[in-house]
Amino acid sequence: MHPAKSIILFTTISGMGYGLIISLLIFQIYVGHTLSFISYFLTFVVSMALVSGGLLSSTLHLGHPERAHFALTQWRSSWLSREGVFAILLYPVIAIYTLLFYLNPDNRSLDTLSIIIVLIAIATIFSTGKIYSSLRAIYSWNTELTTFNYLSIGGLTGLMLFQSLLLLMGYNLANIYYYLIILIILSCIGKILYWVRLDLNNTTTNKSTALGLKSQLQVNLLESPHDASNFLLKEMGYKVARKHSKKLRKIALLFAFILPLLTIFLSIALNFYHITILAFLFMIMGVFIERWLFFAEAKHSVMNYY
Repeated sequence: MHPAKSIILFTTISGMGYGLIISLLIFQIYVGHTLSFISYFLTFVVSMALVSGGLLSSTLHLGHPERAHFALTQWRSSWLSREGVFAILLYPVIAIYTLLFYLNPDNRSLDTLSIIIVLIAIATIFSTGKIYSSLRAIYSWNTELTTFNYLSIGGLTGLMLFQSLLLLMGYNLANIYYYLIILIILSCIGKILYWVRLDLNNTTTNKSTALGLKSQLQVNLLESPHDASNFLLKEMGYKVARKHSKKLRKIALLFAFILPLLTIFLSIALNFYHITILAFLFMIMGVFIERWLFFAEAKHSVMNYY
């Protein structure tokens, strides 16, 4: 599949934004809403900027962005529509939470609102993952590992960003590092399993089945369907060389998981936790490469006709 920059940006920064919201509100519950309003508001602004920026970038991939609102009407059958509904629902609920927290940090309804917002954020990331995992025509995406990776990496990048912001604002919560280590390990395992499944390539779709014939029959291309490029070839005919793919996978694993994990262990050993900010920068580079590969390595079944 063609790795469109707008979709790579959307899936990366919006997932991070929702992960940041989840981390912020779970932290608020954990510390009893004792985080200063200024610190909360700065984190809130960053998270909403990431979420909003991601959503806006996703519209750049639409053929007719002015019709995007029609997608919201298909929430009964479309994960894309559900993603949009949850994304929009988050805004008024978190705005109410922010207002109540400003007026009275001891308001008892804050914990309930926090849980609701966390569930909405998780549902949004889950819906994003399901958009891709539900596509049977793309073997590499058609697995629950896709949804798991979107949830785990979104939560991981959000928590890593949250820890970096806390350090910059003068806070430090040692327990966060243990959760970061767990999420890094889980995300790394999920991504490796995804690539192992992709390399095994147990799909039953081939040139024969694409033509409605028995899979064991040999089919050779006599003449291409047309001699000019079209939308299918542009969007679904992208190919990345296997040797480049392997190399990029190693780079993604190194920057997204291995270097951040080593940096966290180093920060704990030296008792100098601001090094964690460097781990976040490593992770962002790695996740962008991972997300580029997610699209570049995907092969649509329609390409069997070509």
